[in-house]
Amino acid sequence: MSSSHKFVIDTNVFIEAYTRYYSFDIAPSFWNTVIQHAENGHVISIDRVKQEMNRLHKEDE
Repeated sequence: MSSSHKFVIDTNVFIEAYTRYYSFDIAPSFWNTVIQHAENGHVISIDRVKQEMNRLHKEDE
């Protein structure tokens, strides 16, 4: 991936990935890769996505 590319991810991408195909226990490498790309600045999001994910996490623990 070129270092000039950035992908802006919304809440739905995380939710769909988790609930349909890549739950944490089935596909940890998928989530580790997402984290790695986020740390490298290739995957980004906005504050509202973080807030929504935190709210959903509290409701769905």
